[in-house]
Amino acid sequence: MKSIMFLLLAALVLVGCAKPPEQVYTHPKTGQQFLAAHVSECSEIATKFGVINMSPVHQYPMVDMKDHFQRVKVFEYCMRKKGYEQGDAIAIIIDENNTQINISDTLLAAGETSQVTIAFSSRVGGLENSDLTIENGNLTDIRTDDGGLTWTATLTPAPGIEASNNVIRLNNAGVIDSVSNLGTGITVSNRYAIDTLRPMVAINIIEPALGDGLGNYDGSGPNSSVVTFTFSEPPLNFVKNDISVANGTLGRLVQDDPTHYHATFIAADNFSGRGSVTVDATKFTDVASNTNPAATPAFVAIDTLRPTITASLGSTEGLAR
Repeated sequence: MKSIMFLLLAALVLVGCAKPPEQVYTHPKTGQQFLAAHVSECSEIATKFGVINMSPVHQYPMVDMKDHFQRVKVFEYCMRKKGYEQGDAIAIIIDENNTQINISDTLLAAGETSQVTIAFSSRVGGLENSDLTIENGNLTDIRTDDGGLTWTATLTPAPGIEASNNVIRLNNAGVIDSVSNLGTGITVSNRYAIDTLRPMVAINIIEPALGDGLGNYDGSGPNSSVVTFTFSEPPLNFVKNDISVANGTLGRLVQDDPTHYHATFIAADNFSGRGSVTVDATKFTDVASNTNPAATPAFVAIDTLRPTITASLGSTEGLAR
């Protein structure tokens, strides 16, 4: 007979008919006066202690594993300790239809952050980072200042990427309301774009070595070379003064297309050594206002040093007086 009853009960659970009645809380002395504050307090306690130790059934430690049923038990125990009594009520639904996630800044560049607001139709507890999936970023400082009705956090975009279509997803099953109802469904935020990829420039001096342009008396090459500047994306406000030159001068800067520029490097006169062309950090930006890192310098060998003749007089002994 017991086995038959067990099978019937299991069947009811499978079809969803064995769900226990929803609960509300009333206080025989104070009524509902302190309910919101006590629910918030008990929700925090339930989040902290609503865990189980799975180590005995595993070969490795699994302490403090989140468990919804344990969290509900802790919450109910906390409310009873405060003198509240339970009674039947209509469930207050927490789902994707009455939960909203709003991202205030929907275009994020390097160094920028945005406030994220998560609003529920009723006060909830138990919201954690693990309940949220953040595309190409992370959330910090999740908190509530109104007892669980509205939560805020800070969104920080991931570095070094360009992604135009990102969202935050909330698994509502990670929160419970004041009568221990578990949320359902996935809430999706408004979309946001990220551009934290800093613009780069590659510099190339075409000629491998420079002379004085006249053969330099020893057959060396010309005294100038074309220098090319190739950008990873179109730069904004890139001008000749953004370029640093050593042991030479630079002619007019010419734009060939949105990502290619060129100029002429002229070697210093009467010099032997190495010349260079580079672009230092934060000299230009992309359309998202990301600044450039320092470019890798381009070098060229220079020999424009003129040969000299040193004359010396020998001994004058024996010369006619």
